[in-house]
Amino acid sequence: MNWAVLSVGTLVVFLPSAGLLAGWVPTALAHRPGPTRLLGTAGVLLYTAVLAAVLPRLLSAPAGVHSGLSYAAVGLVVIAIGLGIVYDLKQGPSSSSRK
Repeated sequence: MNWAVLSVGTLVVFLPSAGLLAGWVPTALAHRPGPTRLLGTAGVLLYTAVLAAVLPRLLSAPAGVHSGLSYAAVGLVVIAIGLGIVYDLKQGPSSSSRK
């Protein structure tokens, strides 16, 4: 199960996020003026949180490492949510709300 989470997280979260950081803009985001690299950074942080949660289980780490990395994963998720909010604020009002 942990390997499945890691591999799906790599395909669904990390690869598109790395692409956003490299400058790739998907067609769904091409019309939005916001800085897409913030979304890429948020995605990489989410993937790092997945690694922090899964790797101690795969490596049979002690309980202290499990709990410490779990706290770190929660912190990374909070930072990623903050970056998503900053992206939303920087992109301005959506085109559907303009009249």
